[in-house]
Amino acid sequence: MSSDDHNMHECRENFLRLVLKDPPLMKSKSSQSYFESYIKNKNKLDFYLTNREKLIFLIGPSGCGKSHFIENYKKSQNKEYYFKTKNFIGISRLNEAYLHLSGYLKSLIIIFSLIFFIFIVSNIIEYYDFEFISLSILLFYIFAVNKFNITYACSEYISFFSKRMALKGLPIMSLAYQILEKRNISYLNKHKVMIIEDLDCSSLKENDKWALLSNLWNLKTTYIVLLNYMNLDCSLDSMRFHLLQKCEKLEGKMIEFNPSWQLNEMIMIEYLRSLFLLNDEFKTPFYRPAWLEYFTPRELICTIDKFKYDFAQYKFKKYGETGDVFFNCILIRTFLLAYMDKQCLLNIDDTLKIYFVGKEDSATPQIIKIFYQSIETFLSNDVFNREQEETSLAIRKQIFLESEEQLLKFFDENLNNWNKNDENASEKTDR
Repeated sequence: MSSDDHNMHECRENFLRLVLKDPPLMKSKSSQSYFESYIKNKNKLDFYLTNREKLIFLIGPSGCGKSHFIENYKKSQNKEYYFKTKNFIGISRLNEAYLHLSGYLKSLIIIFSLIFFIFIVSNIIEYYDFEFISLSILLFYIFAVNKFNITYACSEYISFFSKRMALKGLPIMSLAYQILEKRNISYLNKHKVMIIEDLDCSSLKENDKWALLSNLWNLKTTYIVLLNYMNLDCSLDSMRFHLLQKCEKLEGKMIEFNPSWQLNEMIMIEYLRSLFLLNDEFKTPFYRPAWLEYFTPRELICTIDKFKYDFAQYKFKKYGETGDVFFNCILIRTFLLAYMDKQCLLNIDDTLKIYFVGKEDSATPQIIKIFYQSIETFLSNDVFNREQEETSLAIRKQIFLESEEQLLKFFDENLNNWNKNDENASEKTDR
């Protein structure tokens, strides 16, 4: 494909994205796969779809992996179901939401059919009176302006009717089905599953969102709705509770996605290995990092992406001679900053902040203790098992809590310690 052809292809892609209101990152695919870690949720979704439930909610904090899960589920279940995804991130009004849900093609067909009907009737009666003009304007207003909910209902009815007639063997209806649904005849016997994403990211009013969900066409169709609540902060539990209550009122089935530190640790290790081509023996400096439960997978990957720059900047310099020690210290700094930011602890007193990287006392808050406990083994065995151990608290502050220049200064002054150890280790191996 030439450069001009490629540019025209991108031009068409961007045009369709703007018209169909897809977000810019809609087409980006994650290289990571933690779909199998949600095997329990997969089994639940299998059960609900087998029972042809009308409305299924996937609920969890923003960035917990719902979209990743459903994308992988679509690939694994494309023989029995056919999936259509509607993303609402650019929707601002309820009539726009109904239009987006029904599809622009079906809506245009209905509007033009209405105009054609008015034109035919007006020619049959051969005159235009006030009543007819008023009725025509009213019909056009109802279908084309008034929230498009009737247009949406009609479009779904036409799709259902064309599918039913196509199953009876009417060729014209088979053609109509293919045009309306943009699917070939092989999809006729598949159950339709509509996926509604990013409803929370739209500009719709809260009442309009739930009005839309309560008016979904559910004949021979299952809707999977992805809903977010704020992250697992205890003060925001009520937000999750009210969301679950509203879902129950709509008699929807609920599948919750709760991040766990075990899953996040697996994602972190896999992402680091794939991102930096590290070997399978690579070990992170964290041992049982229970504090990772405060991160969603998306936040976790964004944090590692911040580390990516530092890795690329220093991997060909002398600091690479320390093995993984230098880069693990950089990784700890990156996550420590993100964790403090997430827990609103960036501005706490330095006498308390030091306990993130030093031995805690009885008054240290638990959210600080769990971070230190996860890096204690790495610090004791790999960083401070030399003559600096006596002054390690001050050095830890220099490495992890002060500027990056202080971190580099420490490794500049102590680089030979790791080189000597590496040489001794290689000599022992040769013997």
